[in-house]
Amino acid sequence: MQPNTPSTGSHLLLDFDGTAFRQKSVPTAFGIAFAKGFTLDASAAPGICSAKQAEDEQCPDDSRLGAGAVGVLVYGPIFPPAGQRLQAKVDFFRTDPPSPGDLAGVVIHLVEPTSNYSGSAIGPLRTIDNGDFGTEIRWDRIPLPPLPSGITATLDHLQIDLGVGSATAPVKVTKPKKKPAAKKKKAAKKKKVALPCIRYKGRKHHRTCAAYRHRKPSAKAHKSAATSFIVNPAECPAAGNWPIQLQVGYADGTETREATAPCVAGAR
Repeated sequence: MQPNTPSTGSHLLLDFDGTAFRQKSVPTAFGIAFAKGFTLDASAAPGICSAKQAEDEQCPDDSRLGAGAVGVLVYGPIFPPAGQRLQAKVDFFRTDPPSPGDLAGVVIHLVEPTSNYSGSAIGPLRTIDNGDFGTEIRWDRIPLPPLPSGITATLDHLQIDLGVGSATAPVKVTKPKKKPAAKKKKAAKKKKVALPCIRYKGRKHHRTCAAYRHRKPSAKAHKSAATSFIVNPAECPAAGNWPIQLQVGYADGTETREATAPCVAGAR
């Protein structure tokens, strides 16, 4: 996590090499699980990519939640023995929750310029209760192209920078009542004649206003939108690191890879 201070908005930075994935076997699903205590709020991205925009690969830039890159080694008769490496650009966008109960939806969009391939899929952002993990984003379908017969591929490298917004936690902002200073009070007394008078005293030319109608100022509480997509837990764990889990699904099951994010209490 960067920054890695408790209660701060942060970015999740993942960097996995090919050893995290099966050789010559393409994943079918992908997920990221966050430790309990993390807060994920997709409203830090003001825009929303509709399902139609995601299908047409036209998500607005203000709906972006992150970016990254994935390297793939492709093997087959028409490729070199060591395989041909292809590099795809990855983008993540905010969309509506796919199902009731989901916190939000997250679009994953891949573009590979060499093969002129692009594709997208939508996964839910949701709360879970799975050991140390309390929130996850999961795509049950990775938008990769089907491989022709005799062609295999391996994910060789994965880099992700997931996060958007400022490095501060979401807060509730209340507009305080303004207390006029002494000088302002004196200036207000001189302007009382401009306010509606509700009671007078004296007679004729000596008649003066005894009471004015005053308007009571109204105070309104304003709730700010989330300032960061990811907010770190309020405290560092006893082990000193927050666990992060990578979920990689294949046709015969899901494999997990766990990483740790150092927590530095009191860092500035």
